[in-house]
Amino acid sequence: MEPSEPDGEESWYRTAPLVTLLLNSSVPSASEETIFYRLDSGGVTRYTAPFAIEDGEHTISFWAEEESGRVSGRMLFEIKVDTVPPKTTIRLDPSEPDGKNGYYVTPPTVTLSSPEGESIYYRLSLDEDFKLYRGPFAPEEGHHILQYYSVDEAGNAESIREKEIWVDSRPPQVKVEIDPERPDGKNGYYTERPTLRFYCNDTSPTTIFYRVDEGPVKTVKGPLTLDDGNHVLMIYAEDEAGNRYTLPSIRIRVDTTPPEVHCIVSGDAEGGIYRRIFSIDLFTEEMGDTIYYRWDGEPAREYTGALRPPGESRPRRRPPPTHTVEPEVTRSPLRPTIPLGTRPPSPWGLWLG
Repeated sequence: MEPSEPDGEESWYRTAPLVTLLLNSSVPSASEETIFYRLDSGGVTRYTAPFAIEDGEHTISFWAEEESGRVSGRMLFEIKVDTVPPKTTIRLDPSEPDGKNGYYVTPPTVTLSSPEGESIYYRLSLDEDFKLYRGPFAPEEGHHILQYYSVDEAGNAESIREKEIWVDSRPPQVKVEIDPERPDGKNGYYTERPTLRFYCNDTSPTTIFYRVDEGPVKTVKGPLTLDDGNHVLMIYAEDEAGNRYTLPSIRIRVDTTPPEVHCIVSGDAEGGIYRRIFSIDLFTEEMGDTIYYRWDGEPAREYTGALRPPGESRPRRRPPPTHTVEPEVTRSPLRPTIPLGTRPPSPWGLWLG
């Protein structure tokens, strides 16, 4: 037999053996002998030259026959041959990445199998040692290079196989910082344009998107500054795997422009001089503004309706009295100076300053 001894494990030949049958020369024979053999349950074959044994578990019987028909030296032996390494199959569930860019957003279950129950070894990182596979497993988050192979009973080892697996099942976390941190005006308004900065703690590349009011969805490329208005911000982030995280809507009220107060004077005027008691109406272009006013340096009052200037309505022979009304909203004061007269022949008059 060549090799003379099994070169595999458990008495297996991993190299196909070459069988040579010889007569027992120590036993004299009166006539020429011929050797015959049978492989397993096959037919009887006359031995003429060494022959190779194919893979499998075999029984070989052989004997010698003289010309006279006498049979001698019948022998039987068993031989196990396995020259083919096993082949491991891999199955993942889900079978294909269910995220974007080759990522599994659902951690896959990995099942390894071999056709005849061979021992399977695997590792999920090049830094690890191979370990015996004992059942299905699910890789944790991250990028893995799964290596695996099988070893059969004869000791034939399969060449190492590889499978790259990307797992990312966690949505990115996004943080938004607003500067100023809190509204610096009344009623939740920012009187300075706020700046929003976006931060993400995801380890994989992540894109942050936003939409202001009913506008288009845009990609965050840096700090965002909001213009005047009552805004609703929609913000979400999506990582490379397709995991998405949406923040609750953010409402921001911005008003950086002081309102403009308008003044309408009603009365009898000639040449810019009012001869009758008149009224003053104050208003702004924006709903909800509160207007304050004061006369001649008095404490400010809230405007609730048309004004009439203080003072006498009877004529007096003295220079026209002068009144200053100071209406204001936020930081936009209007201070018209109003000389007042009621009727002739008084020298009083009213001018808008």
